[in-house]
Amino acid sequence: MPGFSNTQCLVLHPTDLNYFPEDVNAFTSKCEKIGLLSLEDKGLDTGYYLTGENFLQQITFMGCSPYLKIYPDDENDTDYCSVYIPATSQTAELITSKQARCPFCPQCKKALPVDMSTLVAKTKLSCPNCQCHLRANELDWRRNAGFVNFAIVISHIFPKEAIPTEGLLNGLSQITGVEWKYFYTEFSEDI
Repeated sequence: MPGFSNTQCLVLHPTDLNYFPEDVNAFTSKCEKIGLLSLEDKGLDTGYYLTGENFLQQITFMGCSPYLKIYPDDENDTDYCSVYIPATSQTAELITSKQARCPFCPQCKKALPVDMSTLVAKTKLSCPNCQCHLRANELDWRRNAGFVNFAIVISHIFPKEAIPTEGLLNGLSQITGVEWKYFYTEFSEDI
């Protein structure tokens, strides 16, 4: 497996928590066609891919001189950006980063103190500030967490270091028929 342990990642995921591709291989083939990933087998574990030919045009990097290594130096190199499509379940789970704090109400924009360890996507909440009713998956996590049942995880991307372009998010929407969004986290086998 590429060097994902304790690695910062960009997570792309559909907003529809019921979306799961009928055929993951067909999905990855379409991701290769838009240039996000490469299906060339370079000895990577199942679900891991090298970045595709249009990858650098689909992610906007912040700063004046970003450095991103997108190809391994040799077969033992694990310190490079790669794309991972985990074999996730069809049940949405909350994935949080170490930086994740209380989520915010999307209505009044104030923090909601919640026990993240007990939240499930359909947990019903009431904002104590504006009394709006919402589900846990509707909270604003400020791109430090999200409910995921299917995702594309891109390694070696630090929070807010890189942002997926509208073109990439729209391309994924065209492939799947659902809207996509993103957040940042540390890689774990739970993703």
